[in-house]
Amino acid sequence: MLPVRAVSITALQLQSNGVWKARPGCRVLIIDGGALRFDYPQDWILHAGADSVCLVAPDLPERPTVLAASVKRISMPASMIPLELYMREIAEFDPRVLADVGGDFVRVRRPPLEAGWVESHLTDPRDGREISKRICFARAGCTRALIAFQSWLEDRARMDAVWETVLDTLAVGDYLEDIATGRRREKRG
Repeated sequence: MLPVRAVSITALQLQSNGVWKARPGCRVLIIDGGALRFDYPQDWILHAGADSVCLVAPDLPERPTVLAASVKRISMPASMIPLELYMREIAEFDPRVLADVGGDFVRVRRPPLEAGWVESHLTDPRDGREISKRICFARAGCTRALIAFQSWLEDRARMDAVWETVLDTLAVGDYLEDIATGRRREKRG
């Protein structure tokens, strides 16, 4: 078993002459020097876990909305496995993750990025309210990311914009020499 590496958080000011900018009202999350990058709402609260990062919407304490992300390097043969198989693997590990899938596997292709996500609806056993859960696998080259997004179904319309921003700005395997400017260290993947 590989040792778990703790995720560290460092806040940097993006340089005005940098390669990319955050969308209005957003910050840029960069994990592991560019292994995973996307924009998220600037007022969300960031927490680092043992092997993942969690973002929590601050204005809904009674109805927490959470976005979690993790990333790992994979072997070349593993990078050829269809993303749908990763979804099945997760479903076998925890069937609740993909219970009552509300739609098809939605693909996102922006070479070299390949991503796909599904949405499921669950019932909270404590109060019977519906939860919307989205799981996204994304990869480029030998880097794979997992993003999970959970909110109350009644907040779905409001949270769709957050999900769309994450997917629209998603980059995987875009390793950077200088995070503040976006200067690249190596070829993507």
